[in-house]
Amino acid sequence: MASTPQMSGVLPPTTKPAELEYGGDEVSALVLDPGTGTTRCGFAGEDTPKTCVPTSYGIVPDPEEQKYFGKLKIGENPINSVVEGMEIRNPMSEGIVENWEVATEIWRHCIEYRLSSRLEEHPLLVTEPIWNPLKKREKTTEIVFEDFNAPAYFLVKSAVCESFANSKPSALVVDMGHAYTSVTPVIDGIPLRKGSERTTLAGQHLTNQLRHQFSEMGIRMAPWLTLKGKTTYTDLAAAPPLRTKDFGFQPHQSFLDLQQDRFIHEFKECVSETWPEAKTFPADINNLPDNFRGIADKAFEFPDGYQRRFGIDRFLAPESLFNPSVSPKAITGDLPKGIAEMIKDSIDHLDADIRANMLNNIVVVGGTSLLYRINERLNHELMTMFPGPRVKIHSPGQIPERKYSAWLGGSILASCGAFHQLWISKQEYDEVGANIIERRAK
Repeated sequence: MASTPQMSGVLPPTTKPAELEYGGDEVSALVLDPGTGTTRCGFAGEDTPKTCVPTSYGIVPDPEEQKYFGKLKIGENPINSVVEGMEIRNPMSEGIVENWEVATEIWRHCIEYRLSSRLEEHPLLVTEPIWNPLKKREKTTEIVFEDFNAPAYFLVKSAVCESFANSKPSALVVDMGHAYTSVTPVIDGIPLRKGSERTTLAGQHLTNQLRHQFSEMGIRMAPWLTLKGKTTYTDLAAAPPLRTKDFGFQPHQSFLDLQQDRFIHEFKECVSETWPEAKTFPADINNLPDNFRGIADKAFEFPDGYQRRFGIDRFLAPESLFNPSVSPKAITGDLPKGIAEMIKDSIDHLDADIRANMLNNIVVVGGTSLLYRINERLNHELMTMFPGPRVKIHSPGQIPERKYSAWLGGSILASCGAFHQLWISKQEYDEVGANIIERRAK
């Protein structure tokens, strides 16, 4: 009897996968998925990115460094090391590059340092949000060919990749990421700007809301990295003195905020939960009706040793994703639309004959979509809004598939046999210029 093929182990970061075909030549394409939270990169044809690097970077003042007015610190370990004067910044805002010089260095770090690959030897596929303006798209094209000297390149919408990663040529893609949540209709692999929506109610919003909520509770927000040790306690009124490390200088506030984000992120993963039903969340969590008093508590220990059990208050920050008016920290200006309302607006902007198909193919991806019971809540709200059509939410069960869905879709596309016809070559760029991206990849 023939033996069953076994799954091979995960290749080390410096090992290339089986060679792919590009224009008759055997080469392996690279897939780069830059985001505001992290930048993902790897080889086409694989099911997870080889490397995932924080997009935030550190800048250490140095008068001898004229290019960036300081030394750059790129990568997980460098930006989480205590360095005097180091400020944490981000070259992107809502998925759009704002600082091209630093973004280029981060991309180069991912490919040349983390993957040990030469940029000039591989075609490069890069993802982008649907609202990326033309000037930014042309700048990306210029960097890939002028700075990286890539032999071929293509720019593809993230929503298309996420749709393909979930085996859906047509879908309503809800991407709940770090800096924004977007809703994008995709029809036969073509994203529609007409029904696209986005909001800042996403991962960083949750982090900021929880930071404010903890501060209002009187919880000390000392990060792990600044403490010598911890003493376990449960009464804030009898909190022991903090045992902090003496660095000989005061770390920059942006660095301390980054360290706070790390344990708040752990809280989101372990304790935070989405209220499952629409319009039943209590108006005042300090005066709960009797039917809300049986909610199970979840315990969490803060870096300084404070232990607390969270009940209904652990639902408050996630509730602001659907009902921004209950945000622990009041939102200034006009209230944004909740996620379910944003999906409804997107559907309403579409032609009537494709709305049912979109409601039946809602793809929910992104790191924030891992929040416990969020799909259950989303389904409940959409069923209330659309009682007639069938609402069906598709979301990958595996965590990497949901977090890296855009990269995975790019990996699938770049490894397709027919995709080599879409690559933009260096020769075509030299003949036409950066504007070729608008002609070939709209």
